[in-house]
Amino acid sequence: MKIAIISDVHSNLYAMETVVSYINNNKIEFTISVGDLLGYACYPEEVYKELIKLKHISIIGNHDAGVIGTTSIDLFNYAAKKAINWTKKRISKELKEYLSSLKYKEIYNEFTVVHGTFIYPEKWHYLLNIREAENQLRYLDTRIGIVGHSHIPFILEIDKNNSIKKIESNEYILKKDRRYILNPGSVGQPRDRDPRLSFMIFNEDTHLLKLVRLKYPHEKMAEDIKKAGLPEFLGNRLLYGT
Repeated sequence: MKIAIISDVHSNLYAMETVVSYINNNKIEFTISVGDLLGYACYPEEVYKELIKLKHISIIGNHDAGVIGTTSIDLFNYAAKKAINWTKKRISKELKEYLSSLKYKEIYNEFTVVHGTFIYPEKWHYLLNIREAENQLRYLDTRIGIVGHSHIPFILEIDKNNSIKKIESNEYILKKDRRYILNPGSVGQPRDRDPRLSFMIFNEDTHLLKLVRLKYPHEKMAEDIKKAGLPEFLGNRLLYGT
């Protein structure tokens, strides 16, 4: 079975439509969504409707939790706060109930899925580098951990001695005697200076993991964010992947 791993859609409809089209065209049977479906951009209901077209599991992200009031947004920056308050006024009861049903952590087959870190996922800490990954290993419940939150894709491989190395290739066969921590990057707001959307595909039969980067109408999305009355900065950053 082929599994799509997506994260940080952030209400970016054009990016999400591109991903869903790719998933359907490539006969990908299941999707893992790593949180932050909402926030920043201006199509919260529309991205939700795209997600539920797919057979999937999802967890909650900090922006999702901010929208339904289960996490404080006091420490969010001005633009993030404005987008969350904008979103709160525009989402349906159905979407609120869906977000309220999501957990901070899910275990699916050999995957442990959290938005931020494996310990205290509800605190929304970041996992950004090998040193931070070392501190998380004892809390990884399965062979493969998946995180999001940073909007920057990576593959970390852990050997039997808990030594960690970063895999630089965009296509890599996962070894059965190794553990892994994966970040698929962001569908809706990439931050690695590449404006193309980012996600991963894992083939359970061949163990091939692939990082997928796709173009989408990011300039149109930036314009729609501005027209919606959201901070122009949130659209401009899509142009440069920052």
